[in-house]
Amino acid sequence: MTKLVQKSNDLRQRIITAIIFAAVMLTLLSIGLYGQLLLLLIVGTFAAAEYLIMTGLSGFFAYCIPLIMILLISSATSHHSFHHTDLLVLLSLFVSVFAIFAMKIDSWRTLHSKIGFFYAFGAFALPISLLMSYLVKNYQASNYLVFIIILLIWSNDSFAYFSGRALGKRKLAPKISPNKTVEGFVGGGVLTMMLALLMSFFFSVPWSQLLMMATIVWLFGSVGDLVQSSIKRYYGVKDSGTLLPGHGGFWDRFDSFIYVLIFILAFQIYFI
Repeated sequence: MTKLVQKSNDLRQRIITAIIFAAVMLTLLSIGLYGQLLLLLIVGTFAAAEYLIMTGLSGFFAYCIPLIMILLISSATSHHSFHHTDLLVLLSLFVSVFAIFAMKIDSWRTLHSKIGFFYAFGAFALPISLLMSYLVKNYQASNYLVFIIILLIWSNDSFAYFSGRALGKRKLAPKISPNKTVEGFVGGGVLTMMLALLMSFFFSVPWSQLLMMATIVWLFGSVGDLVQSSIKRYYGVKDSGTLLPGHGGFWDRFDSFIYVLIFILAFQIYFI
């Protein structure tokens, strides 16, 4: 009986938090460029801080360092005179690929406790900052970009969950995330791409571009979730934080979002 009451309370807490945060997020997304920049700044700062606290940094500095990094990088790269965007994109892509290999090699994974600042810079501050500066430069043509990315990621997560519950038999990465299945992974991807085609009727974005974004979200969003799970497993924590009651921390909710950003940006910058 006690367990049932606890589960009911946890579910209620998750729903309340989800409703409040969704309302805040949609409000920020809807009020224009500055609302979107503020949302990205909040997500990037708090998610990076949770990672840095996990590696042993004190709370005050863990929040100040990513906030300063994101503000400085986004301010510098927003100017049209800045000519090193390619280098920053390449650096962030390198860090993201490194994180994939680090999931499998224990001796590499232990590096997180030693290179926390560098990883926070490359995997959190750079993607968020570069997206912020991209929006500043291209907002008229990309005003729905953040919303589309979030919608695709949450759809992929939801479709993968329900596909896994209904059809899941084979484990995708049992040592890292035991609940994920191959069937859930495939189902999430197929249904997300179908949604992307449907979205082309509502957004002034070509269906081919939305389909490519959905593919990036499917592949790299799933990887980003596994990367976070491997880091949390190494540090022996269930949630990255407690700022979102019932959901854990910001990194728990936006791990896939943060991870896919650099790949989406590379696609937007070099192929659109």
